[in-house]
Order: sequence, then structure tokens, then C-alpha cells
Amino acid sequence: MRRPAFAITLALLGAAACRKPEKVSPEPELVSKADAELPEADAPKEQKPPRVLRDDKGDPSRRAKVLASVTGAIALFADKTDVYARTGASPYDVFAIPIAGGATRKVLAAVDAEWHVVPGLLHRAEDTGHGRDLFVKRFGGTERKIASTNCSSGTSFYDDKALYWLCHGSVGAGPPMDGRIWRVERPTLAARTIVTGLTLPNVGTDWSPGGAISDGAMIFWPEREPLAVFSLPVTGGTKKVVNSKEMASPLSANATTLTLRSWDGRLLRVPRTGGSAVEIPLDAADAPQAIRGDASGLYFTTEDSAVLQLVEGAPPAVLALGKHEIRSITTNDTHVFWADGDDIVGLMK
Repeated sequence: MRRPAFAITLALLGAAACRKPEKVSPEPELVSKADAELPEADAPKEQKPPRVLRDDKGDPSRRAKVLASVTGAIALFADKTDVYARTGASPYDVFAIPIAGGATRKVLAAVDAEWHVVPGLLHRAEDTGHGRDLFVKRFGGTERKIASTNCSSGTSFYDDKALYWLCHGSVGAGPPMDGRIWRVERPTLAARTIVTGLTLPNVGTDWSPGGAISDGAMIFWPEREPLAVFSLPVTGGTKKVVNSKEMASPLSANATTLTLRSWDGRLLRVPRTGGSAVEIPLDAADAPQAIRGDASGLYFTTEDSAVLQLVEGAPPAVLALGKHEIRSITTNDTHVFWADGDDIVGLMK
């Protein structure tokens, strides 16, 4: 029997009334993007201005040139005709590379790491348990002990006529030995003490470069008690204070000025005969890595493998841009050389 339409409608309404209400999520609150908590973006990185190379004035000789490749190259030093470089691994080989071009010559082979090379000489300091014995030898020659010391450590440097060694103080048994400097004559390999009573900073390793220099007429070095940089004629005499305000190592000297590097990395200039130090302003990007100084100025590399020249009275000049990490740099009177990866590169100053 057919049910009336209104009965069907009532039945549906009743069923709806008995059904459990459907859960409906409330409408989400609308939040603008400006008010939303978004991940914090990284601060924009400071854009470094591009390096601008020194004007070569159209002269190809003033452009960097690869002179030779040496595995793990380390540039050591240069004379008028050759730049000398060693391989990176020990025992290492030493090569003479003609600056004007030509065949590379191997001048030393399988040199033990304890030996360090300077023009024409090798030298080492042997730990005796109560100090250091100092040895030197010529290229291809026989080693000679030049001194027995009870130094805890030392630092070496050289000029055209002599090799120098700074004792950093005594260690172990035996009579106490204060800081002193030995001079080793190149022609005879005879050694003698030229100054005593030094309070040298106990830094670096035996025969490591830096810390002291000679310009052929005077030597310069730092001491800690009193805090000062001193000078002394290369043949000995009375030491004099150059600067007493900074703990710094000498880098280069010319006729009027001594350039220093402080222990916190600043570059300073001070009158050669003594006086106050003036800081050399450098951008953070120009912080020196490998560094070499001579009478013409400072030559150094940066973290981004640029090679810079710093002369008195002028801002740093970019000489070249390296392709790899630059581990070492050296100079002669006319050129600057560096190791760019395995390449030894030369450039006229």
C-alpha cells in the first residue's frame, strides 16, 4: 500500500533527528603571510668586490708565468738566475728552475725532513735530550757540527753572507743558557755567538723561517722581557730597542723603515732606528697568509689565492690571482715567485 508523501517526509526528518551530528572542523583562522611565523632567512652575504689586477701597461713580462711544475711544490728562495723549489713529500727533492726559461735541474735528491734548505746550504738541529746540536753542510757536501747547545728550540734566518740561529733558552740538565744568536759564515762554516742575554719568545720550531730577519747590515728580532723588537749589527755589538710597544716579528727592512707583523696578525711600520709603530690598514679579505718581505716591500697571498704587493705609501696592489691554494712565496731583486698548486709561478715586480 502506498504511503502518503507527508509520511515519507516525516520519516526522513525523524531519522535525521536520531542521527549523531557530523563533526565539522571549525573554519581555520585566516592569517596574513606578514603575520605568519616563517623560517628565518639567512642574512645576505656581503658581496666582495672583484679583484682588480695591477696594470701591466701592455708589457707581457709584467704578467704571471708558470715556470715549472713540481709535485706538491714549495717555493724556497731565488737568486739572480734561478728560483728553487722542493717537492712536498718527505724525503724531498730540490729543483733549480731558470727564471728566464730553460730546463729544470734537480740539485738535491731525497733530503730528509730534518734538513732545511737555504741558498747553498742545508742545516738541521738534532735533539740530544738535553738541548740541540747544530749541523750544516753545503749542497753535495758532508755535514759539520757547528755548535752544541742546551737550547729548547730555535729559529733560523739568513742573508747573503751568513746563516743565523736564535736559541730560545735552555732545557733539561746542564748549565743554564740564555737566549743567544749564532752567526755561521758562509765561506768557512765557522760559527760564533754574536749576542747573548736574550729573552726570545719560545715559538716556532728549529730552523723555522720568520721571527727574525737580516738585511745584510742589521738583524732584527723580538723579545718578551722586556717586550720589544731589537736590532744589532750583523757582526755583533750592542743591541738597540726599535720598538717597545708591540709583540711582533720583523718581516722586512729598507733604508728607513722596518715592517712588523704583530701576534694578532696586524701589519705595522716602525722607523728603522726606533720609534712608534703605525698600523698598515688592510681589508679583512687582504689578511696575509704566506708572506715574504724584502727591501722593496711585502709580498703576500690571501685566503682567496690573490698575490698582493704592499709598498710604503701605497695601498696593496693585486699582482695575480691564483687557481689553487698558494702555500709559499719568495722573491729576488726583480721578481716574486709562488707555488700555485704544483706550479711554480714567476712575475716581475
